[in-house]
Amino acid sequence: MTKMTPMAVMFFAIASLNQACFASRVEERLMNTILKDYNKRARPVEKETDVVRIVLDIALPQVMKVDEKDEVIATNVWIRQYWTDFRLSWNKTEYDGISQLILNPDRAWLPDVMLINSAEPMKDDRGAAARLVVKHDGNVSWLNPMIFTSSCEIDITYFPLDDQSCRLTFSSWSYSEEFLDVHPGSDTADLSSYVENGEWILLGVRSQRNVMTYDCCEGKFPDVTYHLELRRRTLFYLMNFILPCVLIAVLTLLVFLLPPESGERMSFGVTVLLSFTILLLMLMAKLPATSKVIPLIAIYYACTIIEVSGAMGMACLMLRFYHPDNSSAPIPAWIRVTIMLKRKISAPNNP
Repeated sequence: MTKMTPMAVMFFAIASLNQACFASRVEERLMNTILKDYNKRARPVEKETDVVRIVLDIALPQVMKVDEKDEVIATNVWIRQYWTDFRLSWNKTEYDGISQLILNPDRAWLPDVMLINSAEPMKDDRGAAARLVVKHDGNVSWLNPMIFTSSCEIDITYFPLDDQSCRLTFSSWSYSEEFLDVHPGSDTADLSSYVENGEWILLGVRSQRNVMTYDCCEGKFPDVTYHLELRRRTLFYLMNFILPCVLIAVLTLLVFLLPPESGERMSFGVTVLLSFTILLLMLMAKLPATSKVIPLIAIYYACTIIEVSGAMGMACLMLRFYHPDNSSAPIPAWIRVTIMLKRKISAPNNP
C-alpha cells in the first residue's frame, strides 16, 4: 500500500496537468476564433446608424489633495465602464462551458471616454493597468484605476469655514451623441473603500448627465459629471490663524495701559503690527491670488491692522503731549480754539 501511494499521487498530478492543458487549449481556441478578423478601430455596432451605449460608474477610494493655491484637486478614482460588443460573443456550450475571457485592452475596441476637465496633459494610458472582462453574451466590463488631477474653482469667501464643490467630467473626446452615448450607472459614486482625508470631509457625491455643444465640433456630446461636495476641517485653521489674530487684537488694547514713562508703547505696538503682518503672509501663501472674491478672514486681518495702526498713531500723539518740547512752536491756534469752545459748552453743566 505504501508503494502504491507515490504512483497514485503521480497519476493524479498528470491527470490534473492534462486537464489544465486541455482547458488552456480550449480558451486559446476561443480567443483565436472571436478575435479572427476583429477590427479594434471599428465601433461594436451591427449598423452604422446604431449607437454604442456606455454605462459609466466610479468608485472613489480617496481624495488625495485639494490645492487652493492652484485650484486643482487630486483624486484616486476607479473607473468602471460597461458596453456590449456583439463581435466578442460565443456559445459557451461549444467551448467547454467557458463563460468569460480576460483580454488585454490593446486587443479590443475601447471607448475614448476620458476626464475632460483634467489639469494635466492628457495621456493615452487607459490600458496600462486594467484588462477587459468579456462575457459570453458580448458584455464587456473595464475597471480601470486612475489618479486624476482636475481643475476645481475654489470659493474662498468663508475660508476656513468653507464648503467646496469640485467636478469630475467624463466624456468621449471624439464621438458625438450619434455614435456613442454615455450614461451614469447610479446617482452617486461607490464610497465603500473611501479613506478619510485629514483636511476635508466628503459630504457626498452625485452624478449628472449633460449634453454639451462646442463651437469647434459638430453634434452634441454627452458627458457624465460627478460633483464632489467637500467641507474643510477647521480645527487646524482655528488654532493657527483665527485664535492668534484674536489674541493679538486684544493685546493691542494693552498699549494704552502702559505708563508713558516706560517708553515701551511704541516698541510694543510695532511688535504687534509685525505679528499681524506675518500671519497675513502665512494666510496669503495658502489662498489663491484672485480678485474675484475677498475672503472674510482677509478683511478681518485688514481691519485689525488698521486698528493697530490707529492705536499706534494715538499712542504717538499721547506721548507727544505727555513729553512736550519747550523749544518747539506754541500750540496751534485751532487746538486752543477747540479747547476753549469745549470749555464754554461744558461750563453751564458745571455746578
